[in-house]
Amino acid sequence: MKKITFLKLYSLICIFLISSYTNADVFYTSSLPTYNLQYKIISFFVDLFSENTMKQNDDAKKYSNTKSSKLYHVTSSNLLTSTTFTVAADVTGDFRSIGSGDWDDPASWEVFNGATWDTATEYPGENIKTPPYPNVTIFTGHTITIDTNLTTENLGDVIIDGTLILGDGTSSQHITTLTTENLTISSSGILSFDGNKVHLTFPSANAAVLIDNGGTITGNCTNNDQIIINGEVYAACAGGGSGVYSFGEIVTAGGTLKAIISIPPSDPNTVCPGSTINFTGGFSGPDTNVNFTWTITDSSNNIISQSTGPTSGSLANETITTTGSFLPPSSDDYLLTLEIESPSITNIATRSFNVSDTTNPTASNPAPISVQCLADVPAPDVTVVDDEADNCGTPTVTFVSDSASPLVNDGTITRTYNVNDGNGNSINVTQTITIDDTTNP
Repeated sequence: MKKITFLKLYSLICIFLISSYTNADVFYTSSLPTYNLQYKIISFFVDLFSENTMKQNDDAKKYSNTKSSKLYHVTSSNLLTSTTFTVAADVTGDFRSIGSGDWDDPASWEVFNGATWDTATEYPGENIKTPPYPNVTIFTGHTITIDTNLTTENLGDVIIDGTLILGDGTSSQHITTLTTENLTISSSGILSFDGNKVHLTFPSANAAVLIDNGGTITGNCTNNDQIIINGEVYAACAGGGSGVYSFGEIVTAGGTLKAIISIPPSDPNTVCPGSTINFTGGFSGPDTNVNFTWTITDSSNNIISQSTGPTSGSLANETITTTGSFLPPSSDDYLLTLEIESPSITNIATRSFNVSDTTNPTASNPAPISVQCLADVPAPDVTVVDDEADNCGTPTVTFVSDSASPLVNDGTITRTYNVNDGNGNSINVTQTITIDDTTNP
C-alpha cells in the first residue's frame, strides 16, 4: 500500500469525520473502495480489505453524495485508528447507553439536556421529536438488545460502538424499523442478528449504513436475515452460520467501476429444482482489461461448480460480457457473485436464488363412465387424466386403487389416480365408474 504522510492523513480524517457526522455532501479519501448502485448485494470479508490487501485509488478522491440508498464499507486502517476523536458536539436530546439492556427500556439510556447527561425517561425513538432529531450512541462494552418488533420515530445518527442485538434467538419473525438516515457500525461495533427471521428496516430511501474497518455484522446466518432500505433488500446473510453477510447498493469510489449482472436482472429469483440457471455479467466504466471471477455458494457456504462458462478471466472493456450457467444440486438458497477487479477498485455484484417447488400439480377428475356389467369395467388407464400440469415441468400420473367392486352388476366404483411433480408435491384425482345393468335377459 502507498504510504500516506501524517499531514495528508490528518486532513483525510478531518474531512471524513466532518462529512460523516454532519451529512456533508462530499468527502475525500485516497483509500476508500466503496461500491456501486447497480446491484443488490456485495459480499465483504474483513481480510479482503485488510491493510495488506487494500487497493488504493488516489485518482478517485471525490464522492458526490446523491443521497441515494447506500451502504459504505470504510476499509482503510490508515483512515480510522484506535485513537478516539471527538466528532461532533452533543445536541440536546441525544441519547447514549449507560450499560447493557433493552433498547425499549429507558433505564438503558441517558439523555443530554444541553449541559449534562440525565437519566432517560423514554427510550430513543419512543416519542415524536422535532429536528434536529436525537442521535443515539451505544458505547463500547455495552450491549443493547431489541428482541421484539419495534419501530422508532425519527432519529438522528445511530452509532454502534458496542453491540446491538436484533432478535431473540428463535425462528420467529422479528422486524426492527429504525427511522434514521445514518447507521454507523464503528471499528469496535457489532450488529448481531440473533434469530432466523430478523429484518432490520430503514424506511428512508436516503438511509445509509457506514461500516468502519473492524466493524462487524454477525449472528445466525440465513437468507431470511435481511437489511431493508425503503422496501428494497440490500443485505442478506450469505453463509451457513459463518456470520459473513452480503451487502449491496454501495457506491464506487468516484463511481468509476460497477459490476453488473444483467441476467438475471434483479432479485429475488425463484427457480424450480432441476433447472439450469444461466447468468451474464460485465461491468460499466472506463477501465480496460478488467479481471472477473464468478463464485456460486449454497446456504452452507459450499462452493457450487459452474456447468458452463469461465469462472474467471479478463474483460477488455465495458462492452464485453461473460456468461455461464450452473445446475443447483438440490433445493436450497444459492448466491451468485461476480467480482470485478481493476488495479484500483474491487467491485462485487450478486444475485440470490431460492431453488424450491412447493406448488402442487394440477389435474381434473377424469370424466365419469357407465357400463352395463361388472365385467365391462375397463382396466386402469392413466391417459384418462389428460390435463395434468405443473409449474416446474410435466407431472407423472399413476394408478392408485379402485374402491371395492360391487357384488352385483349394480353399483359404483371410485378409481383414484395420483399426479406427482417429482418434487414432493402431488394430488389425487378420481374417476367414477357406474355399473348399471339395464338390459333384460
